[in-house]
Amino acid sequence: MYPVKPYSEEDYRKARYAEQYLSCFFTKLEVRARRTEFDTDIQLWKNGQLVALVDVEVKHSWRSHEWPQHWQTAHFTLRKFKYANGKPHFQVVFNEHYDNAYVGFTPEIVKAHVTIIGSTIFEKDAFYDMPLSQVGFGLEGIEPFITEKLKHIHRNHTTFHHDIPTGQLFCIEDGLPKEAHSYVGGSE
Repeated sequence: MYPVKPYSEEDYRKARYAEQYLSCFFTKLEVRARRTEFDTDIQLWKNGQLVALVDVEVKHSWRSHEWPQHWQTAHFTLRKFKYANGKPHFQVVFNEHYDNAYVGFTPEIVKAHVTIIGSTIFEKDAFYDMPLSQVGFGLEGIEPFITEKLKHIHRNHTTFHHDIPTGQLFCIEDGLPKEAHSYVGGSE
């Protein structure tokens, strides 16, 4: 069971704003909103075909435009990947003021180390701890990052699937994450 933050109308509005704002940075791909409340945040379409899925988050502890130098990795919330299946999946994380963001590609993210830390929402939460060299930074860099990954998939005739072990997606019990290090590539 994933920890669930109590419903907040303000948080809901902020999340929808982030999703709508992200669409401003796409010119080559068509952005469509989620189909249901329990779905990936954004769908990306090209030539009438669904080509990718995107989940959007806001990192409220990232308060400046610049990336804090003392942060050596980018975090992607583990519980956000429960909808990552069937199509290429990306995660976009805005800073608190929506003037900067980073993006990661799920097949690369899930190879990262899982860490258990406190968050602004929960006392303890599980995150993929991604090296900065493997994420795309900047609002204008989101679509190029995604289209490059999609070109690579198409160029290599990759049949897309996510290699996310079930244990990674369901590593939270009783509202708190259990140690998840053993679920990631066998490394501690």
